[in-house]
Amino acid sequence: MDIQKKYSYKLIFIFTILISKIGFSQKTIVKEKVPEDFRKFNMENGPNKKKYSFLEFSVGTLLPIFLNRDESISIKSSFEYQLSTNFKRKISPVLSLTNILGISHLRIQAKNIYELNDFGISSSALDPRFRMWNLMYLTGFRFNIDPNRGNQIGKYIEMNLFGFYTGISTLRYEYNTNLNDKTIIRERNPNPISNLHYGFKMKLGIKSKSIFGLYRVSHFLENSDIPKLLVGFSSTIGNKTYR
Repeated sequence: MDIQKKYSYKLIFIFTILISKIGFSQKTIVKEKVPEDFRKFNMENGPNKKKYSFLEFSVGTLLPIFLNRDESISIKSSFEYQLSTNFKRKISPVLSLTNILGISHLRIQAKNIYELNDFGISSSALDPRFRMWNLMYLTGFRFNIDPNRGNQIGKYIEMNLFGFYTGISTLRYEYNTNLNDKTIIRERNPNPISNLHYGFKMKLGIKSKSIFGLYRVSHFLENSDIPKLLVGFSSTIGNKTYR
């Protein structure tokens, strides 16, 4: 009789646990908010849909590589920061059109004051630096490597032509006036710096991250130039739902 009671208690205990778990699962399902009207949602938008737009932040560094060393300006570590809005228009599961509008900030530090003859700077000047604010536009194609990725970004190769306009440029340098003092000079929009530039860009992306290479065909300066090749890293901003 005692054995039967023990088995009865065990069965009641197991049954109680199962009922509580079922009840908990049902409560969780009931709390889900299911959209009542799917017509409110634009089913054409998304990484693998007809239209998609997103914000992207990029940072790159200039590489001291020149085709003609006689026209080059030696530089120290120099960087460009970009913030852009990207628009993608799907043509097929593999191919999309891209249009990109953004701004960039380029910071360049020259090594040698003697290479800046175009600016008429005294040879006693020190630490010459350039700062440039640019408005840029890019257009091109995106080729997706995994077309069966669902509504996700996936892996892709992107090729774009770009043009940008330098709206604000500044040349900064300094002089030592005595042992403990220095004078800083800033020239706004110096004449030797060109305003319009163009080139091409290639990007390899995996989900929301990518690496890129950008080559500028045009010249920044009249008789010499800064490095034309920029490489860097990009990441989308927001859109955590998509990969």
